[in-house]
Amino acid sequence: NLHNARRARVPVVVIVGDMATWHRGADAPLEMDIKAIANTFSKWVTSSDGIGEAAADAVEAVRQTRYAEDVSGGKVATLILPHDRSWEECKEVTCNVYDEPAPFEI
Repeated sequence: NLHNARRARVPVVVIVGDMATWHRGADAPLEMDIKAIANTFSKWVTSSDGIGEAAADAVEAVRQTRYAEDVSGGKVATLILPHDRSWEECKEVTCNVYDEPAPFEI
Protein backbone atom coordinates (compact mmCIF):
# COMPACT_ATOMS: atom_id res chain seq x y z
CA ASN A 1 0.00 0.00 0.00
CA LEU A 2 1.90 3.03 -1.27
CA HIS A 3 -0.31 5.49 0.60
CA ASN A 4 0.72 3.99 3.94
CA ALA A 5 4.38 3.73 2.87
CA ARG A 6 4.33 7.44 2.09
CA ARG A 7 2.72 8.30 5.41
CA ALA A 8 5.19 6.12 7.34
CA ARG A 9 8.13 7.56 5.34
CA VAL A 10 9.21 4.07 4.28
CA PRO A 11 11.68 4.19 1.37
CA VAL A 12 10.10 2.49 -1.66
CA VAL A 13 11.12 2.52 -5.33
CA VAL A 14 8.30 1.77 -7.77
CA ILE A 15 9.19 0.87 -11.36
CA VAL A 16 6.27 1.26 -13.76
CA GLY A 17 6.39 -0.10 -17.30
CA ASP A 18 5.18 2.19 -20.06
CA MET A 19 4.60 2.07 -23.79
CA ALA A 20 7.60 2.51 -26.08
CA THR A 21 8.72 6.10 -26.54
CA TRP A 22 8.12 5.87 -30.29
CA HIS A 23 4.51 4.82 -29.65
CA ARG A 24 3.57 7.85 -27.54
CA GLY A 25 1.14 10.23 -29.11
CA ALA A 26 -0.40 7.51 -31.28
CA ASP A 27 -3.64 7.60 -29.24
CA ALA A 28 -3.15 4.02 -28.08
CA PRO A 29 -5.96 2.55 -25.93
CA LEU A 30 -3.60 1.95 -22.99
CA GLU A 31 -1.92 5.37 -23.10
CA MET A 32 -2.43 7.37 -19.90
CA ASP A 33 -0.75 10.02 -17.81
CA ILE A 34 1.29 7.78 -15.50
CA LYS A 35 3.20 10.76 -14.05
CA ALA A 36 -0.05 12.32 -12.82
CA ILE A 37 -1.13 9.09 -11.15
CA ALA A 38 2.31 8.49 -9.59
CA ASN A 39 2.47 12.05 -8.24
CA THR A 40 -0.45 11.24 -5.93
CA PHE A 41 1.77 9.00 -3.77
CA SER A 42 5.38 9.66 -4.85
CA LYS A 43 7.74 12.36 -3.66
CA TRP A 44 9.91 11.91 -6.79
CA VAL A 45 8.77 10.81 -10.28
CA THR A 46 10.71 10.58 -13.52
CA SER A 47 10.59 8.76 -16.83
CA SER A 48 13.67 7.26 -18.48
CA ASP A 49 13.04 8.81 -21.88
CA GLY A 50 16.68 9.34 -22.87
CA ILE A 51 18.66 6.61 -24.58
CA GLY A 52 20.80 4.71 -22.08
CA GLU A 53 19.61 6.64 -19.01
CA ALA A 54 17.65 3.91 -17.21
CA ALA A 55 20.52 2.86 -14.92
CA ALA A 56 21.30 6.41 -13.83
CA ASP A 57 17.60 7.11 -13.27
CA ALA A 58 17.31 3.95 -11.14
CA VAL A 59 20.27 5.01 -9.00
CA GLU A 60 18.71 8.45 -8.56
CA ALA A 61 15.39 6.87 -7.54
CA VAL A 62 17.12 4.89 -4.78
CA ARG A 63 19.06 7.98 -3.71
CA GLN A 64 15.83 9.99 -3.50
CA THR A 65 14.26 7.42 -1.17
CA ARG A 66 17.32 7.17 1.08
CA TYR A 67 18.57 10.73 1.33
CA ALA A 68 15.65 13.05 0.61
CA GLU A 69 16.11 16.29 2.54
CA ASP A 70 12.38 16.97 2.76
CA VAL A 71 10.50 13.82 3.79
CA SER A 72 7.21 15.62 4.47
CA GLY A 73 5.78 14.02 1.32
CA GLY A 74 7.14 10.58 2.13
CA LYS A 75 10.02 8.63 0.58
CA VAL A 76 8.35 6.90 -2.37
CA ALA A 77 10.11 7.30 -5.74
CA THR A 78 8.57 6.20 -9.04
CA LEU A 79 10.61 5.42 -12.15
CA ILE A 80 8.58 5.13 -15.35
CA LEU A 81 10.42 2.84 -17.74
CA PRO A 82 9.27 2.74 -21.38
CA HIS A 83 9.70 -0.78 -22.69
CA ASP A 84 12.08 0.20 -25.51
CA ARG A 85 14.40 1.81 -22.95
CA SER A 86 14.45 -1.28 -20.74
CA TRP A 87 16.42 -3.38 -23.22
CA GLU A 88 18.90 -0.73 -24.36
CA GLU A 89 22.55 -0.59 -23.39
CA CYS A 90 22.93 1.89 -20.53
CA LYS A 91 25.57 4.51 -20.03
CA GLU A 92 28.05 3.65 -17.32
CA VAL A 93 26.84 4.81 -13.92
CA THR A 94 29.70 6.22 -11.87
CA CYS A 95 27.77 7.16 -8.76
CA ASN A 96 26.96 4.92 -5.83
CA VAL A 97 23.91 5.51 -3.66
CA TYR A 98 25.91 4.37 -0.63
CA ASP A 99 28.52 7.12 -1.03
CA GLU A 100 26.09 9.64 0.44
CA PRO A 101 26.21 10.57 4.13
CA ALA A 102 24.06 8.57 6.49
CA PRO A 103 20.42 9.72 6.52
CA PHE A 104 19.34 11.91 9.39
CA GLU A 105 17.21 10.50 12.19
CA ILE A 106 13.58 11.58 12.49
